[in-house]
Amino acid sequence: MAITVGTVMPIVPYNVNSGGGSNPLMSFPITSAKPITAGDVIIMTSGKVLDDNDAQAASTIVGIAAEAKASVATAADNDQLLVFPAYGGTLFIGNFVGGAGTDYSTNAYTDIAPATLYDTVELTVGLFAAVNFADTTGGQCKVVQYAREQLGGKPFVGVGFTPLTVNPRVIFKFASTIFQVA
Repeated sequence: MAITVGTVMPIVPYNVNSGGGSNPLMSFPITSAKPITAGDVIIMTSGKVLDDNDAQAASTIVGIAAEAKASVATAADNDQLLVFPAYGGTLFIGNFVGGAGTDYSTNAYTDIAPATLYDTVELTVGLFAAVNFADTTGGQCKVVQYAREQLGGKPFVGVGFTPLTVNPRVIFKFASTIFQVA
């Protein structure tokens, strides 16, 4: 099933007290790579950052893009990107999806495997990253729990007579970043 428009949102920091938001920002020089979308997974290579929404190498993850940036013809050190840094233990909230263009639907909250590291994927809708339930090869996302709106039983989407949650929001952290190696 193709990604249902309106059921996914960009990854953002998760603040336990307020449900989102008030995390610090850091600025990094960017490469002259492709455009960056707010909510992309950001990695560092050769002292500069770029988006890498699929199969990030361990200890290269910087965090999540806080802003969109067009690609630059030749990136100079003054071309900067604001990033929500992925310090050790920093929690983020994003969607569980079944692939780049595939919905993930569940009516069970037991699908999270605590010891599993999930990969991220760039969505065909929105072009930002999401946690890929279908890919556990080389992933760096450790899902902690479903988000409170999912635990509260909404938003449910009825398919036939079975209530399902499509692309549920999950709280996760990165297992290995430039700030902390697993």
